[in-house]
Amino acid sequence: MAGTATNTNPPIYKVVVISFPTTIIEAPSSSLEKVIHAAQLPYDILELETQHNPKSMEHIVSRLIRHHRSLDTNMVQHFDIDSGAIKSGVQCKACDEIPMQYNTGWKCAVCGHCSKNAHIKALIDYSLLFQTTITNEQSCHFLGLPSRKTETRILRSLELKHNHKHQGRTYDLSSLLARI
Repeated sequence: MAGTATNTNPPIYKVVVISFPTTIIEAPSSSLEKVIHAAQLPYDILELETQHNPKSMEHIVSRLIRHHRSLDTNMVQHFDIDSGAIKSGVQCKACDEIPMQYNTGWKCAVCGHCSKNAHIKALIDYSLLFQTTITNEQSCHFLGLPSRKTETRILRSLELKHNHKHQGRTYDLSSLLARI
């Protein structure tokens, strides 16, 4: 008598999610199983949850959590990009110009846009391009800050985890990735 095998793999649902809300989606219904805007995704997930029993969903969630691995790849090295080709500095949200200048906050020399926290996006970019940790020296250089004192104040204000060394302190940028 053959034993009954249970499938422990989660079901796979094919969906294409378009992030830009004004994108017009035109596709023959037969070409794609499902194409949606990002705003629709939470509703589709809720609908899927109602189709499966809670035990099965708990099992899937626990497996996903257990097997999750953070991406910690230096993309610049991985794709063999010359690090000198990466334009460092804080990018203006209004006109995309790099770099913004820091005084008591960030100000764009091109359009005059001001921001108190424009450095957060630059640090997220750094963590996605290079690594999820950054030293005082690296952040001062990458953000284009005028002094180490300013750089230290900015990083401390973000309440990032860090090693407790004063000399060669390293900050963990992982918590910023949750802001994406």
